[in-house]
Amino acid sequence: MINPQLKWKQRLTFLVALGVLILAVIWNLTTGEYPMSYSQILKTLMGQGEGA
Repeated sequence: MINPQLKWKQRLTFLVALGVLILAVIWNLTTGEYPMSYSQILKTLMGQGEGA
């Protein structure tokens, strides 16, 4: 069984990583670094985007 202290650290690490990912996506959209529409980004994240 997983130690409760480690389980708490695992959840905290996941939340921090998720927050960084969301902030990176928002930053890329607002700066115009990657000119993609929201629907294209969602399709790409789900693996249904256009191939390179």
